[in-house]
Amino acid sequence: MNPVWSVVLVLVAFVIILRLKHRRKGHKDTPAKYAPRIEGFQVCAFLSPQVGAGCLFDHGMQYGKGFRRKVSPALPHDEHCQCTTIPFVHTSTEVFHGALRNTGVVRSSIEGLPQEFGQRLAERLKEMTSQPLPEKVNEYITLAGVTDWDTPMEPQIEQFLSERHAYLTKIQADGGQTQTVDGNQQESETPEQTQPGSAAKENDPR
Repeated sequence: MNPVWSVVLVLVAFVIILRLKHRRKGHKDTPAKYAPRIEGFQVCAFLSPQVGAGCLFDHGMQYGKGFRRKVSPALPHDEHCQCTTIPFVHTSTEVFHGALRNTGVVRSSIEGLPQEFGQRLAERLKEMTSQPLPEKVNEYITLAGVTDWDTPMEPQIEQFLSERHAYLTKIQADGGQTQTVDGNQQESETPEQTQPGSAAKENDPR
């Protein structure tokens, strides 16, 4: 081989080696960064025929460091309240994908009630708190709209609603005043008659 070409090949190989070393120095491994965590607590209601409006409106409430609300609402809401608070931890990635939109776990006296229908029932009971209590139980069940849910647990949910209607009717009879479907007396001012979300705003830090 011509000596000149030998020198050229050596120089080319030398340049290639220098460039490879330079690239490796410029791409040093960086330590892994951990996504910041968001920690808090969530109020979870227990649905029974005697569940109160306070439980229904505070269900799903999130509070703690990093949230506008720092402390739990006053629990129990009333003598029938079985609400619990559950801690949670989410990464920023989980929050980005909607983790904080979780409305919380619903527990219920209806054995085996799936979360999907537990959430629906909780939401419907909350909506019904501002509506007049029907005199007949079948009208109350129709008002809840359970027949449109397409669930094999419809009989159990209707039984639950039947017991709730009986409970609210008894309160109405005992109180002798006009009642809404959450059992509140319209002529008296009670915490349960505050507007949705007002209980949460009451203790928000300013």
